[in-house]
Amino acid sequence: MCGLTQSLPYFHGFNGLFLFLFVTQCVLLSIFLALHLAEQGAVKLKEALFEIKQFFARKSLKNGQRKRAIVVEIDANVYKFFSRCFCKLQIFKRLLVEFSLNLSSSPPSVIMFSTNIIRVTSRNSTSKIGPLCRCSSSTATSRSWSVTRYHADLKHSLQLINRPTVPTIYRPSEVLVRVHAASINPLDLSMSRGYGQVLLSLMNVVSSTGIDRITYDRLPLTLGRDFVGEVLTTGQTVTNFKPGQMVWGTVSPFADGGSHADHIVVDESSIWRAPVGVSSVNAASLPYVGLTAWSALVNFGQLTPQTVATKRCLVLGGGGGVGAAAAQLLKHWNAHVVVTCSARSAQWLQSLVAVDEVVDYRQLAEYLQECHQESFDLILDASPPEASSANLQLISSWRQKQLSSRQQPLQKSLPVYLTLTSPLLRNLDSKGIFGGSVATAFQALTDTASGLLDRTSVRWAYYMPNQKALKCLTELVEAGDIKPQTGLVLPFDQALDAYTVADQQVKSVDGKVVLKML
Repeated sequence: MCGLTQSLPYFHGFNGLFLFLFVTQCVLLSIFLALHLAEQGAVKLKEALFEIKQFFARKSLKNGQRKRAIVVEIDANVYKFFSRCFCKLQIFKRLLVEFSLNLSSSPPSVIMFSTNIIRVTSRNSTSKIGPLCRCSSSTATSRSWSVTRYHADLKHSLQLINRPTVPTIYRPSEVLVRVHAASINPLDLSMSRGYGQVLLSLMNVVSSTGIDRITYDRLPLTLGRDFVGEVLTTGQTVTNFKPGQMVWGTVSPFADGGSHADHIVVDESSIWRAPVGVSSVNAASLPYVGLTAWSALVNFGQLTPQTVATKRCLVLGGGGGVGAAAAQLLKHWNAHVVVTCSARSAQWLQSLVAVDEVVDYRQLAEYLQECHQESFDLILDASPPEASSANLQLISSWRQKQLSSRQQPLQKSLPVYLTLTSPLLRNLDSKGIFGGSVATAFQALTDTASGLLDRTSVRWAYYMPNQKALKCLTELVEAGDIKPQTGLVLPFDQALDAYTVADQQVKSVDGKVVLKML
């Protein structure tokens, strides 16, 4: 009975994975059926909207007027109504036509279609169509660095896109931000090559509504996972943020737009006020890696500032963004911290955070052999994906030697091995939804079984949005307990060069690469 009780913590390594996969399969089947049933209505609605676009284009060209923009945004309720009552489409079309003719003698020539609200914008006038409409005008444009096709060479995948309008607030809890600075994360580089496109695209469809999502094309895909910027407009229910306020935050990987753009629309739950006394380019390097480190340590590692003081922690890949952020958090919580990094990054890392020990990652095996009498309560593997598998094998071998020597007494709680390299997205990309889910479940079983043999709880960790954690990071940065990790700052127009530097296998700079918009 005692042995069973001691074995129960191993199963936390699953993190409910099998249950999650089963529920995911059921949800995916339901989604595919729903999309199939809605497709016919969506196509008819899209054809009707296209005819409206053509009408305004012909009208403008006939009058020889200069091009101006009309934005028509369809609310989810409106979409459902028209998809059920196709006969109403003609009424809807005539309503827009009559409305346009009343705007001015020269109707706009460009119409853009989005989702969520019916909105028609003209340079000279704004009006409403029915109770589900609202209107506003904007003459600003917005640039973004976006992936136009997945390719290994960044020069073939990235393109600077100029949009005639700024993004639109769709929901009352959203905020429009003018981006001042944004950093480049390894995930951005992977996504530019198609990493995670299967699951991330599906999650985007599930989390969004409207015709543009049902007939969804993820490209062009704007990259960027964190930012610092100024609030321009807020939704009706937003109370914590006001126009003109500086904020920082993160963008979920399955969000519609990234932060490598002049403007971005985010939910208020993903931002907080920017740290006072820190420049935008410095602050922009921290939100995504900081929240990823927080999620790994607190959510998956089950550490708290109150209990971590007695812990011994090993951070693999301490020279990276997440590793450095995790090391700073652990030292602020008074843990004993050992980090691995390259020899050239050791001095930079020690100047960033006063860790207890710095080990050359190429000498990790020798270090573990020397300290076989000691153990770690938590091991966070924040190293690159290509090194994660080798690290797990090395830790497993070290733990087996510890257990066989019997010189190390068994710990009351099992040591936790956290890796940020989950095989889920990669398996889904290469094997599809079903095959990838099966392969991931098998990998989870293999990792957990390996942990059972080594008396180690193996867990997969990943980024999770957390406004309370972002608030804590703000306070820690202002107090000087955590330092941002900016290594290189380049103008927004030179983003391609910035991506190239960030993509180097052998780092030429320590810290994050940041794009400066303003």
